[in-house]
Amino acid sequence: MVEKKDLISIFNMRFIDNLTQKEIANALGIHRNTVSRYVSIMRENLSTLKEDLIKEGTCSIEDFNNFLKFNKNRYIDVIISFDCSRKKRKLTPEIMTGISMLIKKINTSKTIEVYYYIQDNFPDNPLSELSYSSIWRALKEIDTNN
Repeated sequence: MVEKKDLISIFNMRFIDNLTQKEIANALGIHRNTVSRYVSIMRENLSTLKEDLIKEGTCSIEDFNNFLKFNKNRYIDVIISFDCSRKKRKLTPEIMTGISMLIKKINTSKTIEVYYYIQDNFPDNPLSELSYSSIWRALKEIDTNN
């Protein structure tokens, strides 16, 4: 996930400095698709903000861009905000214990086999919510500790 300072940089580079998404990606070391996703979100947020500010009488359609340049810090949190639908999952000690017990039970530590075993046999278990990469990290950590 991109940090807030990078989101602010993306906003400034794209909407204030008029850099391309490719230039922004290169400058920040972020993938172009990621920059594109956040620019799209910011564009939607700016559209909503513009409508709200015009309705309030704070600015007109014609002077919105100038108004934004001088007042961006006041509205930056609104502009860069988004809802992240992805739940963060942590490899808690309980999850790690569950995976350790499971690899002993099925006698394999191959990520793909563990992943499919969990998906097929534990559909309502917190383990089934883990992504393939989370299971891979867990198995790598278990292997390192043994």
